[in-house]
Amino acid sequence: MDSKGIDLENNRFLILQGEVEMISMMPPKGKDNNDDGLLEYLEDIIGSNKYVEDADKAMVIVETLTESRQEKLNRVKAVEKEKEVLEGGKLEAEQYMGKESQLRKKKNVLYQMNMLEVDEERGETQEQFDVYNERMTTQRATLSVSEERLAAIETEHASHVTNFESLNSELKVVKEEFAAYERRDIKLREDIKHVKATQKKLDAKIKTETAKAKDIIAAGKAAEKSIPALEKAVVTTEASKKTQETSLAGIYEEMKGVTESLRKDLESKNAELAPVLEERSTFQAALDTASTEVNLLEDTSARSQKQLEKAEQELANLDAHEAKKTSELETARGDLETSKERLSLSKKEAASLEQQEASLQKKHSEYTARSEEAKAALQNSSGKLSDSVKGILRAGKKGGELADAGIKGRLGDLASISNEYDVAISTACGMLDNIVVETTAGAQMCLKFLRKHGLGRANFIPLDKMKKGAYNQPVQTPEDAPRLFDLVTPTDESILPALFLGINNTLVAPDMETATRWAYNYGRRWRVVTLDGQMIETSGTMAGGGNKSKVGGMRLASGGKRNGVVAMEEDNDEENDSAELEKLAQGAMEEYKACRQRRRELSEEVRQRSSASALVQAPAYTCPPYSPVSRCRSTRSRRRSRV
Repeated sequence: MDSKGIDLENNRFLILQGEVEMISMMPPKGKDNNDDGLLEYLEDIIGSNKYVEDADKAMVIVETLTESRQEKLNRVKAVEKEKEVLEGGKLEAEQYMGKESQLRKKKNVLYQMNMLEVDEERGETQEQFDVYNERMTTQRATLSVSEERLAAIETEHASHVTNFESLNSELKVVKEEFAAYERRDIKLREDIKHVKATQKKLDAKIKTETAKAKDIIAAGKAAEKSIPALEKAVVTTEASKKTQETSLAGIYEEMKGVTESLRKDLESKNAELAPVLEERSTFQAALDTASTEVNLLEDTSARSQKQLEKAEQELANLDAHEAKKTSELETARGDLETSKERLSLSKKEAASLEQQEASLQKKHSEYTARSEEAKAALQNSSGKLSDSVKGILRAGKKGGELADAGIKGRLGDLASISNEYDVAISTACGMLDNIVVETTAGAQMCLKFLRKHGLGRANFIPLDKMKKGAYNQPVQTPEDAPRLFDLVTPTDESILPALFLGINNTLVAPDMETATRWAYNYGRRWRVVTLDGQMIETSGTMAGGGNKSKVGGMRLASGGKRNGVVAMEEDNDEENDSAELEKLAQGAMEEYKACRQRRRELSEEVRQRSSASALVQAPAYTCPPYSPVSRCRSTRSRRRSRV
């Protein structure tokens, strides 16, 4: 009978009239697992109730796979967007490669043409080379003859140089002797002049003495005539003389002592005056010699005066030019100091800009990474919070169409957890995006709203159908392992059944080794999740891996906000944050480009100013020591010192 589907154990092969009435009075579905409704009764009759647990497990697996599929789909979309962004670069690279290929072809054609021209020119060049080679042979023969002649000329030149040196040495000796003769000649000429002057003085003195002699002779004749009278006067005078001599002897005796002292003084003064007179004669001779030299110098001075005036005019022009150049040099040095200061500032600014450029590049990379993370989070948010969920949450606000439906909110937003367990709760609880409502009627209102507006499907958890007290029953865990449910802090005690429905007795392990031990080694199978998102189900299956862990399913206790999936109001904030990060990244890139351009300008300015500084710091021009200007200056200085 069992093979024919007749249940003799539960007496289900016959339904009486009273049972029909009882069946008609049954509710559509039992209120809890211990309550039977029409659905449970029919499943019991047909035997499909044994698939309920498997169906629930399959539903959880389907939800997990749906989430994984959505995550992969989001990654594919992100990669497609990145591919679209890089499409322009790809096309540009392809165009560049095409242009490069055309350029190489053109260069190849050009090289072939150049090779053809070179081949044509090579024959002409070879002919010219042969001609020049013959000419070179001839020139080499001529050069050998010229070298022999040059050797003979150099030998002759060496002998001439030797003769020139000997003659030059003799010339120096002769010049020295000539200078000595010239000095002696000058001295003799001065002696002759002195002798002539003395002769003129003596001739004048002879004339004077001759005139005096004539006067004396005339006076003698007159005296001879007056002798008789004078003889008489002599007698008289002699008598008077004796009288006067007697008186004179007395006077001499009186004046003898006085004149003796005066005579001695006179002799001493004459002795002192003798060397002075001798020195005076020496100085007179030197003065005469100097006068002769002055006359000779005046002859040469007249000739050199014109040269001096011309040289002084040239010197004045050069002085004016030098003053002008000095002024320009001072101006240039002032500019040089300014340029040095500006150069130092430019170098400092360039170093600062280089550091700023590195900082901006780092900032741009950071903003870009954060923007990409925000985009990825926003895409994840858009994948998990479907339009249906967003529409329900929006309509459930005050004044909305579902304001009276008793919508509590999204399950993940109605509780919080520590940051340490963010990955664990987001991985282990697949019902965090389900909407919690107070009653089944409210859930039905939400379903009607979704059908009315065509927003798709959504999952709801009516609190009036949840088992009461199942979540607070004591559970003995392996090694006193913490339950994920105990780590969650709800905003309202009424949602604890909904949280337990999603989390159940899932354990949290620090690593996969501990999770494996807890899951399999303690008599019964435990559902365990690790801190990094590895999962072991009660069926014994394991899930995990990948480069990116699932985060942001529930609010965090530190700030009350989720990392990735947020409520409807926070989605707009994430979009704004993403746009703001993109603007910041773009601004950082523009500043980076401006900074790099400014640094290039400063580098060019530093190079130009360094070149200008090298020109200004060149050594100033000075006149050669043997130039006419230098000779003029030395001559003028000697004349001034002589004066």
